[in-house]
Amino acid sequence: REVLSGMVQAIFGAVQMRWTESFFPFTEPSLELEIFFNGDWLEVLGCGVMRREILCNGGLHQHTGWAFGLGLERLAMVLFAVPDI
Repeated sequence: REVLSGMVQAIFGAVQMRWTESFFPFTEPSLELEIFFNGDWLEVLGCGVMRREILCNGGLHQHTGWAFGLGLERLAMVLFAVPDI
């Protein structure tokens, strides 16, 4: 959480952030990081710990992995003041 919060702060500046539980098919647990933008909460990234079977299918039986995705359209919304897409 600390690494991803720091990245979001570096991109968006000093914004209010919150973590919420979510569902993504390849991670468990899964979380979303939201920022307060234009009076509402906006999801900017999703993340989670990769499911064991995915790592095993890749031959990584002894490893733990985490994944995250940053929505580029969310970045564009904030940078160019787009209220909704």
